[in-house]
Amino acid sequence: MRWQTRGYQTILSRILQLLFVFIILPLVLILVLYTVSTQRAVREEIYSANMEALRTESTSIERMIDALLSSSNLISLDSGIHDMIKKSRDGGNSRFEQYRVHQEITKKLMDVKNYILPGDGEITLIDSLGTIYSTASLANGKKASDIVQMPWYEQTLALNGYIYWFASPRDAVFGDKDEAYFSMARLMKFDYGDEEIVLLIHVKNEEFLSKRHAERQDDTIFYLVNQQGMIFMSSQIEEVGETISEEWIKELPLSKDLSISYNGVNKNVLGYKLPNFNWKLVMMYDPKVIQENLAQSRNTLILMAGSMGLIFLLLIYLFAKYITKPLSVLSQSIQRIDSGNLDMRVPISGPIEVKVLTKHFNLMIRRLNDSIERNKEERRKKEEARYQALQAQINPHFLFNTLNTIKWSAYMSEAPHVAGMISKLGRLLEVSFKKCE
Repeated sequence: MRWQTRGYQTILSRILQLLFVFIILPLVLILVLYTVSTQRAVREEIYSANMEALRTESTSIERMIDALLSSSNLISLDSGIHDMIKKSRDGGNSRFEQYRVHQEITKKLMDVKNYILPGDGEITLIDSLGTIYSTASLANGKKASDIVQMPWYEQTLALNGYIYWFASPRDAVFGDKDEAYFSMARLMKFDYGDEEIVLLIHVKNEEFLSKRHAERQDDTIFYLVNQQGMIFMSSQIEEVGETISEEWIKELPLSKDLSISYNGVNKNVLGYKLPNFNWKLVMMYDPKVIQENLAQSRNTLILMAGSMGLIFLLLIYLFAKYITKPLSVLSQSIQRIDSGNLDMRVPISGPIEVKVLTKHFNLMIRRLNDSIERNKEERRKKEEARYQALQAQINPHFLFNTLNTIKWSAYMSEAPHVAGMISKLGRLLEVSFKKCE
């Protein structure tokens, strides 16, 4: 069990554990909190951007409506138009004179269209005698008897001089059948007789949309609806003139996060009330745009944090390895010393503290090895001295005994003169040894 847990007790493992607990986990927590706050900030930013788009569209629409009102007022107050219509109404003019009057009125309408009416629009006057004055090339062939039967004409007469706003879908009176128009009509009364003239002005929907919306490539839809929910204009031409009966339209612009089902697809809806009209500009957009932006922001953040985290971990690991590797080598060297190997030297590397430790360790090994060698030399010298001392004690006795044996051998061989010489030699050696001592 001790061997199994030994790896978790090393300095490197402790450093990595502390790194995980005090750095990695806090960084992950910070990343999660930052992601949540970023998502909230992205939602707020998208909401602010969409509201700004609504305000921009509202400003563009109101500017266009002001141009329509200016055109209407200019025509209504033009005395020249009044006089020419009166002159034409009195009769007695030749056909050429009637044609000239018609051309003069049309020219005045063209001047208003070119200089005041914005964008691609048309102006039409219809008098009670069935005469049509229009800037539209499609006016030829139109009959006043057919026009007066239309709902918008009847509504205009009923308002008795007030402006009637309405949407002209593909069946517009004097417009292209492939376009949708935003229209206004009013009854003009002159101060002579009972002559009533209906003024009709209509402009293509696309002229009301700002360039910012025209450049959008997403599925964002704009609606301009009146208080009854009728769609005056829309980026979806086929929906112009229809009525939105759902209750959610009443909650706008109070609701901030309103989600509805549009053609089976979930959509987020924002509303903005035009300041000078009781109309609402509605913006419908796909929430996937927000989700994609959030996912992109989250993925980018995770990628950056992951890359930085891996680089940081690698640097920490290399730095920890730089510190712990010399210590690990030093630990292994200590274990080899325990087995009796004193000839090794540890390479000096690592931080300054580890270098100092390794240097003193090598110095300790050298001194220990020198001490052991000195002890060995001292023991060798002591043994040699002891041997010499013993040898010094043993040699005289061995020599005297040998001489004594030879002397007695000479006596036994009846050679006393040999024995005498050996005896004198022994006394001479004894005197010599005593002097050496």
